[in-house]
Amino acid sequence: MTTKKEKFSTFKKLLFAYLALSKVFYWVTNIMEMGPGGFENIWQLIINRLLARDLFLIVAVILSFYLGKVAKNIWVFIGVFYVMILGISFGQMWILDHFFLGGYGSIFGNMTPLQYFVQFTIVFIAIAIVMGIKEYMAYVKKKTEASDDTCDLADAPAGTRKKLAHIAKTEAQRFLHGRVMCTEHNIHEIIESFPKFLIEEADGMWCAAFVYYCCKKAGFEIPIKPWACSCSLAGCNAWEEWAKADDKIIYADRDTDFTPAPGDIVLFDKVFIDKEHDHIGVVIENRDDSILTAEGNINNVSGIMERMKDSHIRAYIRLPENYVYADPTPETKK
Repeated sequence: MTTKKEKFSTFKKLLFAYLALSKVFYWVTNIMEMGPGGFENIWQLIINRLLARDLFLIVAVILSFYLGKVAKNIWVFIGVFYVMILGISFGQMWILDHFFLGGYGSIFGNMTPLQYFVQFTIVFIAIAIVMGIKEYMAYVKKKTEASDDTCDLADAPAGTRKKLAHIAKTEAQRFLHGRVMCTEHNIHEIIESFPKFLIEEADGMWCAAFVYYCCKKAGFEIPIKPWACSCSLAGCNAWEEWAKADDKIIYADRDTDFTPAPGDIVLFDKVFIDKEHDHIGVVIENRDDSILTAEGNINNVSGIMERMKDSHIRAYIRLPENYVYADPTPETKK
């Protein structure tokens, strides 16, 4: 499984390769055309090129990446980006007018500022319309898929992974919590499955118990401590021990080519502390670069989280549909 930093699309690779080659060819062509003695003007050419083209592109790219991260709405992004780019354009013209070097043309060419403003606005409106239509279509598609998926999960029969995903999502949205903000905990029903796990001990350590609670409520027949486990399923590492020992269960670590699906259980490393097996949750939606999970004990409260598909994901566990636990015979124990 690749990390977010390693996940670099083919399109981005081609784009950056093109920009790099374009820059190389530009400078090679200009140097070849200089002829003998032409290198005397090389620094002037570099500065002119920076002021007239590259500075504008560098600032525009930085702004687009930044706005893409902070803008919550596509129209906010388009509006702010338009104003910024227009401001940069006229700022660049002012620089060229006041610090003109060697007669190098600006991005305006032979246009007046008013002509440039009108042309730039028309092009930007066209781009905004295309982006808006694309964003709307993506929104409608996502909303439809989410609606269909929610209906499927809610209507799923007991003992299925879809039922587990629905139960986990519903329970996580109840705001289950330990002792937080001077309020008493409300996780008794989660902890009561583990007689030796006192509520005081569970405070801040109940993510695995939450997953077990959801599995039981979804109709999976699982004991609190399968035979292969060194501790009860109130501990994250017990889930891995059990999954690896039971041939009916799929255990897929982060390096396995595995596509998570709603109802899969996900184990995490070093999410809250610098320790393996420190967290666990239930997958409720798979996305391109992330998964949506229902979790207990997110800083001592339950909730829905988006987790990136990175090195924090230790493994996935997939229970068979209608799974019922059975102790293995002595001959089949590993």
